[in-house]
Amino acid sequence: MTRPETVRYYRTPRTMAYPHGRLLATREGRLLVLAADGWVTLGRHLPSGVEPLDREQAERWCRTEDVDLAWLDAVPHPTR
Repeated sequence: MTRPETVRYYRTPRTMAYPHGRLLATREGRLLVLAADGWVTLGRHLPSGVEPLDREQAERWCRTEDVDLAWLDAVPHPTR
């Protein structure tokens, strides 16, 4: 039996443009940011000041930002 792919979530520091920060995710060493139209690849290194989130905190962020929770399960694999 294989283990499910691990996705880790993070929140960027708050700014005037993003008062609740931005939601980031990592999967298989790839860093992504959740944009209005889905996940966008940023690279491989986390920016400074990010805060790790567990799944429940990421869901809370989505509800605060009125983002569909399905995006949390739609973090793409690097090869897809």
